[in-house]
Amino acid sequence: MPKLLVQMNQLDYVGLFSAPALGLWGEGGKILQGLYNAFSGYQINLADLRNESSSLNPSDQVIAVRFGSVGEYRFRFDRVELKLLNFTKNSLAEAPGVLAVGDEWLRSLVPGLGFKSHLFATVSHSRLLNGTAREFLLGLPSLNIDGVGVSEGPGVIFHWDLPEKGWKVQFAMDHSLSVEGGLFINFLIRPNGDTIDYSNLLVEGDQLFERILSKIGLEVTEDAAEY
Repeated sequence: MPKLLVQMNQLDYVGLFSAPALGLWGEGGKILQGLYNAFSGYQINLADLRNESSSLNPSDQVIAVRFGSVGEYRFRFDRVELKLLNFTKNSLAEAPGVLAVGDEWLRSLVPGLGFKSHLFATVSHSRLLNGTAREFLLGLPSLNIDGVGVSEGPGVIFHWDLPEKGWKVQFAMDHSLSVEGGLFINFLIRPNGDTIDYSNLLVEGDQLFERILSKIGLEVTEDAAEY
């Protein structure tokens, strides 16, 4: 079975509020102090808090909390975001705690706050240890368009509904434009509901991802990480 060695990856989470938290407009000190206190268990310092607002427009206001060199949590008036760059299994395991802390802080600060939607998405660019993306993609059942050129193998996108979990899932695979001969993979989970068990979702999401890879004849090597 071809093995994937991840060269670069990224996890993005976006949680959209049911209604903008405009009651916090003009409360910059309260927001900064709240974020600092909430995430103090992650050994952050003042330099890890940043105002990334690009204008005075409410939709452009951003306060970010940085976690080391790989993670960042962002508060906006209509959403919260989490980003992990080049994550490992260990750094990914911290994500549920970060999201849970942020959730607790928000709900204590904004009475009646709820989430309209949640989205977890990962992208990765991986090298195949025993083959190339072209060889692998050409081996998948596909429709080719004759008379254009020599086929390199098409990308594929799958969509699934998991009603027992309340998830919508998308899995996409294509040639990587960043890793020569590598595979680009995009995996998304959109869970239903206001409250989310972040730990359970990430564990079951990882298991689902590995099961999908196995079904198409791929696996991630032990020293590489993927959502």
